[in-house]
Amino acid sequence: MRTDETCVCGQKHTVITEIVQGRKLPDALHALETWVSPGKAVLVVSDLTTRAVAGDEVAALLRGRGYRVEQAIIQSANPHTDEQAIAQVTAAGPQDYALLIAAGSGTVTDVTRMAAHRSSRPFVSIPTAASMDGYSSPVVPMFIDGMKRAIPATPPIGVLVDLDLVATAPARMTQAGLGDLVGKLSARADWIMANLLTGEHICRRLAELSVTALEMTLTDLPGLRAGQPRALGLLMQGLLDAGLAMQMAGHSRPASGAEHHLGHYWEEQAILNGTHADLHGTYVGVATPLAAAVAHHLSRLSQKEAEARLADSAAADGEPVLDLRRWSEAAAALRDLVPDPEIIRGLLRRAGAPATPGDLGLSARDIQACLIHAHEGRPRFTVLTLAHRLGVLAEWADRIAAEES
Repeated sequence: MRTDETCVCGQKHTVITEIVQGRKLPDALHALETWVSPGKAVLVVSDLTTRAVAGDEVAALLRGRGYRVEQAIIQSANPHTDEQAIAQVTAAGPQDYALLIAAGSGTVTDVTRMAAHRSSRPFVSIPTAASMDGYSSPVVPMFIDGMKRAIPATPPIGVLVDLDLVATAPARMTQAGLGDLVGKLSARADWIMANLLTGEHICRRLAELSVTALEMTLTDLPGLRAGQPRALGLLMQGLLDAGLAMQMAGHSRPASGAEHHLGHYWEEQAILNGTHADLHGTYVGVATPLAAAVAHHLSRLSQKEAEARLADSAAADGEPVLDLRRWSEAAAALRDLVPDPEIIRGLLRRAGAPATPGDLGLSARDIQACLIHAHEGRPRFTVLTLAHRLGVLAEWADRIAAEES
């Protein structure tokens, strides 16, 4: 399926992904014949965990349908999206394969997406957990030199969702999916603020779409905590909708702001230090109240005070020019659209998810360092960038870290 639509924002939004949700895996695989006929070679990608969960079953079902199937197994139970994993997939496939199939959660999907993009071949995602919003997105969060970089890549032509399969994932993966969606609360305000103060293009419709996806999920948080199918289906649909919003925008702005920068920073530090890294969405969830705290501090500055602070700082090369004439509108967006940090933590707790950095073993020092440095090397303009430009980020980081610890 390919949908092109010119929006009131002035840009054309494109969707190429067909969502097949709620069917049993054998039935859902019928959809493959829309894209690749039996007899063609397909490459099924999984890791050491998801091979047993779905990879081997998908491969067997496809062989039974007459496809020539090869399997690419990423040799890790907890892989990262990096060149090593991509190389393992690329080396495993026959030269004439017509389609890649990602049978796994976030990393397996992202590695497959990158391998498909580089080989100019289509791919299909079969999620094994409702753990992140990237199944239908056009972006790969890839580790390069120890840092996560958002790399544009081709979205899947299809996402085939078997909710019974998704329900077998550990609860912590479902909690991570909720955390990823909760981040849309601060991401929306970041985008609106950037539009008002830097002139960055915005599609208000897409900014709202990701938050609407979250609101749908919030209708049954107790059910999500209990692993009930209806609630899990709402979460999965919300994650897919957020991914489609990114696909229509052509970038991750509808779904990612300061909270993602904070989460990526903790991920990077864990990997660089050789310690355990939690799931991406889990970090994003506990980071969202921190982004909200910065947003609310900024919203309390008057235009006069913001202008005075900006006059005392110099923009680095490549940073956008700030025009504070619409400061009051930006401050209102940060104040009115971003809930109080404690409200956000309450949403996470109701679903049984980690709600504070301390729940992940992060200290006040970890929080402070993250708040100060997470924006560095990341070109996206967020509340962290704005607080840095106004010269208040370090001061507020100390205060927020003390409150959180």
